[in-house]
Amino acid sequence: MTSPWGPPPGTFRYMAPELHLAEAYDGKVDQYALAVTVYELLSGQPPFEGSTSAVIAVKQSTQTPVPLDELMPSVGDLVAKAVQRALARKPDERLCNLRLLRESGAEWTRKRRRRSRPPKPWIRGGDEATGGYRISEHGTSTSGSHLPRV
Repeated sequence: MTSPWGPPPGTFRYMAPELHLAEAYDGKVDQYALAVTVYELLSGQPPFEGSTSAVIAVKQSTQTPVPLDELMPSVGDLVAKAVQRALARKPDERLCNLRLLRESGAEWTRKRRRRSRPPKPWIRGGDEATGGYRISEHGTSTSGSHLPRV
């Protein structure tokens, strides 16, 4: 896959379809690359796989990836829809900006933190090297035990 200016820049799997097709592009190619990265981080697999770069390019230009929430139900509907939209084949079908992707990720993170909150072993009173916190060996606060200075 080359253009009159040479091969397109970037890692093929993360490149938006318009780059493969040597079409005009804008900042939404970065949105596409970020969506591929998020999809892969959350599901453990890229949205499109193939034995060659050409196979991946054809799939990116003609297919829709499996929705993220089908692979990872814990991701939730909001994140899955935002990632799916950012992975749209046509740039004008992608998100107008990354606010929705950011907000959906923040909401997902808040929900996960609420579900699995460990007891807080941190207490105020450490030194500057520990960010003002200290912790005991057993995860509880005790006087005299603190993180070593670095």
